Formats: sequence, structure tokens, C-alpha cells
Amino acid sequence: MQNGLENRKRERLTREGLDGLLRALGPDRDEAAARYQRLRERLLLFFARRQFIMAESLADEVLDRLATRLSTGERIEVPESYAYGIARLVVQEEARRSMREAEANRHYARNISTVLDTQDRKSVV
Repeated sequence: MQNGLENRKRERLTREGLDGLLRALGPDRDEAAARYQRLRERLLLFFARRQFIMAESLADEVLDRLATRLSTGERIEVPESYAYGIARLVVQEEARRSMREAEANRHYARNISTVLDTQDRKSVV
């Protein structure tokens, strides 16, 4: 099963994006880096508790989106809270993707069994 993130163009965290995110997390670079690491760990836990096997990719997606939003000049008072809002959206997106994938698999299984049934009947005749 593929991760939905692989199917869409994903904004990768650039050096400039990381710098902007760290600036938003605090003026002291070391403290900002520590806040970044804590946020990433909490996002991993957020996704793991929801039983997403790709928790690391999803956490990185959230951080990438946050950095992208900051790079557009949007003023974000509490980046951690904003990140959780993004994470909730990612959960919804992944749930919809999973439902679409499950429906596609059911449709595929129905079509395969129909083709196999037809082939079996032809070989009997």
C-alpha cells in the first residue's frame, strides 16, 4: 500500500524553509531547534496514536506545510498550535485517500472475479 504523500507533489523542506521555521520557533537558534525537535516528536506521537504506519512522513509533511506557510509571510503566533491544525487536516486527507484506495481495491477485486468466472465458463464449454 502506498502512502498518499507519494502520489502528490510534496513541498520539501528547504534550507530557507527550515531557517524560517526556526526563526518562528524562537530567536535563539538552539532553543528553536529544541522546540522543533519536540514538535516533531509530538507530531510522530500524534500520528502513531492514530495508527498511521507512515508517521514520520506525515510529521514531515506537517512541518513542510508549516514552513511553506511561514515563507509566504503569514504571521503565526504559536507555530506548534498551527502545526496541530495542519496535522488534523492531514489525518482527514489520509482518511479520504484510504477510503478511495479501499473502494478501488474492492472494485478491482469484483472485476477480477468476474473475468476469472468468465474464463472458467469458457474453458468448461
